[in-house]
Amino acid sequence: MTKILAIDDTPYNLDILKNGLEDEGFEMVTALSGRKGLELIDSERPDLVLLDIGMPEMDGHQVLQQIRLSDEYGDLPVIILTANTEDSNLARCLESGANDYVTKPFSFTALIARINNVVRTQSDARDLNRDVAELRDLAYRDDMTGLLNRRAFFDRANAEFEIAKSSDEPMAVTILDIDHFKQINDTYGHAAGDEVLRKFGSLLKSSLRLHDIVGRIGGEEFAVCLPNTTPMQAYSILERLRTHLAKLEFFKNDDGSERPVTVSIGVVGKTDQKELDGLMILADMALYRAKNQGRNRTIVETGVTT
Repeated sequence: MTKILAIDDTPYNLDILKNGLEDEGFEMVTALSGRKGLELIDSERPDLVLLDIGMPEMDGHQVLQQIRLSDEYGDLPVIILTANTEDSNLARCLESGANDYVTKPFSFTALIARINNVVRTQSDARDLNRDVAELRDLAYRDDMTGLLNRRAFFDRANAEFEIAKSSDEPMAVTILDIDHFKQINDTYGHAAGDEVLRKFGSLLKSSLRLHDIVGRIGGEEFAVCLPNTTPMQAYSILERLRTHLAKLEFFKNDDGSERPVTVSIGVVGKTDQKELDGLMILADMALYRAKNQGRNRTIVETGVTT
C-alpha cells in the first residue's frame, strides 16, 4: 500500500485529502505545518508527499528544499498543491525539485492519476538504478568465485595503499597460489578444478574480515590486501586459512586415500615502496620461495615459515 504524507496548514484541506485518498486505498499521514511534515518524513517514511505551497513560517518551497538536501530521503517524490496557476509559480515549483504539481481546486481523478504516475516513475527509476548497480558490481567480479577480478582488486588495493602510505597504519599484501592446480585439472577434469576455485574463494571470504580486499588475479592465483594489519598478523590469519584448506575433502585417489588441496602463500608488509606494484613483487617473491621450499606453507617477507 502506498503511504502518502499530506502537508497543509488548513485542517479542512487535510481532511478532504485524507478521506478521499483513503477511500482509494492509500495509507494517509497528515501534517499541519512544514516542520511537522519534515519530522513525519523521518519517522513515517512515506512513499510520496503532497505539499501545499502557501503555508506560514515554512512554506512549501522551503520544505521541498529541505527534502532535496537530505541524504536519506532526497529522492522522495513530491507533488505540489497550489492555487496559484501563474506560469512563473508552476515553473518555480518544478525548478525547486517537485516531481509534479496539481492546481487547486482539483479533481480526485486527476490527483490520483498524477500520484500513480509519479510513484510508478519513481519505482522504475529505482529499479533502473538497482540494475545499473548490479551490472557495475558484476563488471568488478570474477565469474568463477564472486571475488573481485584483477582490475577491481588493484583499483581498491591501490586506494588502500595510498591511505597507508600517508599514515602510520600498517598494511599487508599477500599472494596465494593453489598448489599443483594443473595436475588437478589434468587428473580430475576442469569441472573439478573449477569447483576447487569456487570453494577456495568461499573459504577466503569466510576467513577474512569484511574490510579486507580479496581478489582472484589470474588462474589459480589470488591476492589479499589487509588494511591496518602487520605482516605477522596477516601471517596468523593466512596460516589458519592454509591449515583449514588442507583438511578439507576434495578428491579421493584410486586407492581410496584423500587427495588434499593445498595453497602456498607469500606475505609482505608496507615498506618504503612508492607503488603497490612494488609490494606485489615482494609478495610474489615470498610466494616463489614457498613453492621452492615444498609448497603448502606461508612465507612472510621476513622469512618466517612453517
